[in-house]
Amino acid sequence: DQFFTKEVSEFLFRIPNKTDGLDLVTLDLERGRDFGEPPYNKFRQLCGLKEAMSFNDLIDQINKKNIDALAKLYEHVNDIDYYAAGILEKPKPGSILGHTFQCIVGEMFFRWKFGDRFFYEFGGQPGSFRLGNAVYILYTRI
Repeated sequence: DQFFTKEVSEFLFRIPNKTDGLDLVTLDLERGRDFGEPPYNKFRQLCGLKEAMSFNDLIDQINKKNIDALAKLYEHVNDIDYYAAGILEKPKPGSILGHTFQCIVGEMFFRWKFGDRFFYEFGGQPGSFRLGNAVYILYTRI
């Protein structure tokens, strides 16, 4: 929880003077387990990193202090939840995300775009935008 404010790590959905709040990080970890997400080590491999055989092998992406914390919480490196390790990765230059989360987010956006035959840049489909409309959408800022 070192990267999250108390508003999301202790007081999420809290009703003042009535209930304790929830912890978003814990909810996300539980959700990942419920959905059967693979462990962090599998995502490392998917994203082109070497499989970690021990906790010390994580040093390429996670600092020693956080590796030690993970080693206290998890029995084996293959047990680490992907979200827990992902938020602990050292950010890449110019980013707030580490290698694995950058890879996953990039893959998600790629699939959203190229898996949507109605994406505004794709022509030649029934209902496609005309070139002028697509250009207008491209340069629209919110």
